[in-house]
Amino acid sequence: MDAGSEADALYLDQIIELIELIRESVAGVDESEFLLDRTTGDATALRLGALGEASRKLSNELRERHAEIEWRKMYGLRNIVAHHYRRLNYRILWEVATSALDLLEKACRDELSRLDP
Repeated sequence: MDAGSEADALYLDQIIELIELIRESVAGVDESEFLLDRTTGDATALRLGALGEASRKLSNELRERHAEIEWRKMYGLRNIVAHHYRRLNYRILWEVATSALDLLEKACRDELSRLDP
C-alpha cells in the first residue's frame, strides 16, 4: 500500500468510527428529544465537524470515485461547526445524523475493502 492509500485508509477508518459514534449518540432518541438535549446535539455537531475534516483529507482520486457523496457539503458543515458555532441548526444536524450517513459509510467500507483486499 502506498503512502496515499495508507493516508486514505487512516481517514476512512476515522470517518467510520465517527459515524458509529454519531449513531450511538442518537440511538433511542427522537427528533424532539435531540433538539432539547444540547449535550447530544453538541456532541453530534463536533463529530460531524470532525467527519468533514477527515473527508477533506481523503485523496481527490477517492472522492472522485464517489461522486454520489456530497464532499463539499460535508466540509461546509465542518466550517459552520468550527467557525459559526452559535448559528448551528440542530434540525439539520438531526437530519444528517439520522439519514445522510448510510451512503458515506458504504463508500468508506467499499474503499477500505478495495485498499486491503
